[in-house]
Amino acid sequence: MKKGRPAHSMHCLCHCESRVENETGSSNNEDNSAETRLLGVLFRQTTTLGIRIQRGILRAALKRRFLEVQLQYRDNSLDGRIDVKISSFADGEVVSIKAEFDQCKIISEESNVPLKKVSSIAERLAWDQVCSVE
Repeated sequence: MKKGRPAHSMHCLCHCESRVENETGSSNNEDNSAETRLLGVLFRQTTTLGIRIQRGILRAALKRRFLEVQLQYRDNSLDGRIDVKISSFADGEVVSIKAEFDQCKIISEESNVPLKKVSSIAERLAWDQVCSVE
């Protein structure tokens, strides 16, 4: 940093919106896009004189699907059923399995079982089902 000053890096993400055209077909003079609002906040609330903007960032994502598993804890409003998210590559190789937190929390609280145990059992049941199919 200049003159040995400490530096800070802030990274922000916002939805890129196209300019809105009004009924006459001309562009709206007032730019209220998320980007413009975010830039305004950053310039007003920090001492920066410039901001780097990078558009068109690509994102790689795994395929996702859900599987419902049945736990032995049925004394709750969900009857022991939890949705588990299965993430995989395009070729079907499973990368991760994650139980839905909100459903695990409900079963945990209503059945008086630790949350960690509920999610662990749900994920193990899902792995068992996924591995038996492959």
